[in-house]
Formats: sequence, structure tokens, C-alpha cells
Amino acid sequence: MPSSNLEVFLEAATPQLPWRSAPMDYFQGPDNVWQMEKKDMVDYFTLEDLWEHYSESSAYGLSVPVRLESGKFITQHFVPYLSAIQIYTSKTLAIPRFVHRSTYLLAAFLECN
Repeated sequence: MPSSNLEVFLEAATPQLPWRSAPMDYFQGPDNVWQMEKKDMVDYFTLEDLWEHYSESSAYGLSVPVRLESGKFITQHFVPYLSAIQIYTSKTLAIPRFVHRSTYLLAAFLECN
């Protein structure tokens, strides 16, 4: 059981996502970039599940019990949100910048070595 308010908050705010399994061959490409232990199956979660978690919690908020110095408990409500995900791939690919009315869109896929 968490003992501090920070631990209680982190427990409430950490996504609990459904895990899926797939054969290891599914993750092995022709260049064999994944340096994983040889296993028959690999556990993973989908980005869709991650976005869905934050969609729900940012719409309804998280109720987190907070313990005051007096020992009394109150409930604080937090609204977490996910603003970006950085995805690492096996190849570097830069997408050009598009400028429209001072709005910049720059996306890049970074190589993870």
C-alpha cells in the first residue's frame, strides 16, 4: 500500500493497460533491428489503448485521496492528459516542416540504437 501522497497519485495516474501477446517473428524484420532475447512470444500494448486511457481520464478526471498533516483525508481531482508520444523506429525519416499562419508542424521519426 502506498505511504505518501506522491505514491498514491502515481498509482492513480499510471496507466493500467491490457497486455497483448504476439509471436517473436512478428517483431523481427529483414534487418533484425530488435535486439531482444529470443522468446516464443512477446508481450506488448497498443498506442490505441494508451490514448484511450488518457481520453477517459482527461474527460472524467482522477479522484485521488490526499492525506493532510492532521491525518484527515480529502479527495483531490486531477486531469491528466497525453500531449505527445515519441516513437522510435529502426530508420531515420524526417518529414518536412509545413508553415501555415505561423503554425509549425514538424514531425520526425528518430532512430533508436
